Amino acid sequence: SGGLFRDVEVNEALLLAPVLLLTLVALLFMRFFPLFVRFISGESPDMVHLLTWAASVSLIAVTAANGFRTGDMAGSLTVLFLVSAVGGAYWLTHKASHAASKAYGLIAQGLLVSLVLWLHPPQLGSAGLAPSIGLMAVVPGQFLFIGLRRLSRKSPVWVSMGLWHMARNPLQYSWLVLLLVMITGLGVLATTVGGTLNRSYQDRVLYDTAADFRITGIPGRIAGGPEALKARYASMPGVRDVSLGVRVSGSLGANYTGLRIQVLGVDAQEFQYFAWYRDDFSEHSLPEVMRSLLPVTVRSPIELPVDSAEIGLFLKPEFNFGNIFVWVVVQDAFGSTETVSLGEAGEAEWHRLSAQLPRQMAPPLTLVSVQIFEPVFGPAGTAGFIRFDDIHVVTRSGEVIVLEDFEDIRTAWLPLATSSISTDVIRVSDDDVLLGDRSGIFRFGKDTDNGVRGIYRSPGGGPVPIVASSSFMKASGSRLGDSIIVEVRNRFIPVIIQDVVDYFPTLDPRGGGFIIADRDTLLTHINILSSDTKTSPNEMYVSQAQGAGDAFRDIVVRMVGQQGVRDRERQLEELRLDPLITAGWQAMVLLTAVVIIFTAGLGYITYLLAFAERSKSEMGFLLSLGLSSRQMAKMLTMEHLVIVFVGLALGTITGWVMSDLMVSSVAVTEDGRQVVPPFILQADLRFLAPIYAALIGIFLASIYRLIRSMRQVDLQTLSRMEGN
Repeated sequence: SGGLFRDVEVNEALLLAPVLLLTLVALLFMRFFPLFVRFISGESPDMVHLLTWAASVSLIAVTAANGFRTGDMAGSLTVLFLVSAVGGAYWLTHKASHAASKAYGLIAQGLLVSLVLWLHPPQLGSAGLAPSIGLMAVVPGQFLFIGLRRLSRKSPVWVSMGLWHMARNPLQYSWLVLLLVMITGLGVLATTVGGTLNRSYQDRVLYDTAADFRITGIPGRIAGGPEALKARYASMPGVRDVSLGVRVSGSLGANYTGLRIQVLGVDAQEFQYFAWYRDDFSEHSLPEVMRSLLPVTVRSPIELPVDSAEIGLFLKPEFNFGNIFVWVVVQDAFGSTETVSLGEAGEAEWHRLSAQLPRQMAPPLTLVSVQIFEPVFGPAGTAGFIRFDDIHVVTRSGEVIVLEDFEDIRTAWLPLATSSISTDVIRVSDDDVLLGDRSGIFRFGKDTDNGVRGIYRSPGGGPVPIVASSSFMKASGSRLGDSIIVEVRNRFIPVIIQDVVDYFPTLDPRGGGFIIADRDTLLTHINILSSDTKTSPNEMYVSQAQGAGDAFRDIVVRMVGQQGVRDRERQLEELRLDPLITAGWQAMVLLTAVVIIFTAGLGYITYLLAFAERSKSEMGFLLSLGLSSRQMAKMLTMEHLVIVFVGLALGTITGWVMSDLMVSSVAVTEDGRQVVPPFILQADLRFLAPIYAALIGIFLASIYRLIRSMRQVDLQTLSRMEGN
């Protein structure tokens, strides 16, 4: 039809789906309710017959379709044979006349069903899930029928009479159950749609803010570094916890031609304590997701002595490259990096290169990377290798202190990722050594990152651990545990996928998806090659103490502006004050409740009046046979209690499914896009509980009136009536 308001994202035909579903349930109920009544009365197992037939045929059809689709017809034929064997065993069990034969048949069915489920395990959301569940219920259904049949023979008189009376003419209850299904489904629909959309609005706010406050637009260069900024905000009135984050864009592939993704770095040790997170966002809990971002082994950084004046190393190139320079990258206490040039690589023999350390950097300094630079672009560098040994510093007093001697074969050094197909490698060798027993050999190919290649000291001894969205996994074709290369801020970063989530606060899974990493680990890798343009935390998450007021918000707004502050409490308050979101749904629910109670009262009373008139002679006959008034009251109560329970249960399930259909058709954002995070069906118990209480109250009052009228039956008058 073109969609609602010419938006193809919203189809108004979906709004009719709940009505169609309710009509379908009503029509099917008229056919299946007699089977249900005869089943619970122990009179006929036709309901189990129907279940077995429907589950077997459906599972055979689904399995055959999957076999044609995947080309695995051999495996499908095995499952088809076993499902057919289940049906055959069921038929033989039903026809068996001896108890032992029936027992063997039930055991055979159980074994065959277990084998089918082992070979064809049901997958959540697959077409074979419902048939598999139905097949699993076949054997328990037979045991249940046997128990109900024995119960009907040994139960009190009023129970047996009630079950027999229901089984004798089950269609007389169809209209009552249909009424209960309709009004209960309508009540659940009205209360669930409103409650679900209200919660969806709130969850969207919580998802967008992640904490009490999310502050964006933090300046890139901060005096004192990120920790000083964090301490400054933490000292403000009303602030309980502060955590910094970094949000950048990236891609999977080289030169921005790959899949565009969102990259978020959070403090993996702190984020879980104040962030909002829903259990359905991932298979694992938030603490487990955060733990997967931490490196398995933590390598201590190589710190330079405070009085270091000069840094140097010994090297031996494969040959005189002529135009390759050696750099050393160091980092200060505030996280700022500086590249120190040691000069040309030189001749193909062991020699020493050194340079003065920059004095303006705040100690202590740490050794981050050793790089080689060639003035080329892209895959145009010179391939070869360079041997390194004894990276060292010289203090102001002239003492030489070795920082890295490359003696440990389990080196923590990794090659810089210069492209998505980089072949560079660093290892320890003992075939050509200057000092000690071993030296490091760095082999590099032609790929460069703006002319740079090299090795770096990985904090975790390997690629950056990340958590990826399921949409990223699907779009990229990656799998859990894969090591891949992502491009962030023009730098290639090796990462390893440690966990998968469907959603994560503040991130949109649509498009290429997103990845999450530990903030410090991510920044370290980004800034290794970016001595001139440093990437710093640009987001902040603040947890506010209870009752802190607006003092903190006012200060932050003056610092970063109104657009940079996302205040969770203020946004939730705006939702509570929105008349369409609050009063609109409540008015609809109240009106629906009035209609439900009026319809239920009128319909139930009308039914009981007709039932009393129709059953007067039957009740009189039972009384004349010796059934006491108390037993008759119990029989009528049990009989109608079963009917009301079935009607309320079926109506609740139908209403829940109708709500899912309704909310799915209207739960879109203001621009017609999918709601993130997805909604969770939630009934508003403030309205639903009184509706159920009113329905049960109407039932109790009506059945009480029915019992009183039946107790006043005049047997002498009934005996003189014609036809009785």
